Amino acid sequence: MTPLHLAAALLMVTIWGFNFVVIRWGLNDIPPLLLTLLRFVLAAFPALLFVARPKAPWRLIAGYGLFAFALQFSFLFAGMAAGMPTGLSSLVIQVQAFFTIGLVALLMHERPRPPQLAGALVAGAGLVLVALHLPSGTALGFSLVVAAALSWAIANIIVKRVPGDAPLSVVVWGSAAAVIPLAIATLATEGYARSMQ
Repeated sequence: MTPLHLAAALLMVTIWGFNFVVIRWGLNDIPPLLLTLLRFVLAAFPALLFVARPKAPWRLIAGYGLFAFALQFSFLFAGMAAGMPTGLSSLVIQVQAFFTIGLVALLMHERPRPPQLAGALVAGAGLVLVALHLPSGTALGFSLVVAAALSWAIANIIVKRVPGDAPLSVVVWGSAAAVIPLAIATLATEGYARSMQ
């Protein structure tokens, strides 16, 4: 790995980590489902007008959008709004790797390699350790972030079935697919009046 590649990787994880700070700022003023909806409206439009639809069955794109975007981020944002600390949320959601290995073994009959099993055990032990030392009043938030990680893992299984090599297209159209259930859920649970406060 060259120094340029290392710098690019460090920049990427820095931007990704700062994303959680921005989420926290947004949740100070916007209900979690509305914030999730706004995130994916902006991710889909106007990009949807310029990015071709992926060459994959619509059910896969819609399923990916539902689990990777609508459910994952709704659970994550709701968990953070329920009191899960920002830094801890960014850590706990990474247990998606643990869930992905388990789901791949269960649903696709791919046997995990020993290093993967070792990593899963470390992730599982870390999750238990975090759960045992949660700040008071964050059990609900913790559970919601774990649900977000499970949704991410399910999305990983779905995207493995998407043919082609157009990840940007899958993300843009998956974001658009996520807008529909998010809009319904936002209106049903947060209501128009509350969402606009």
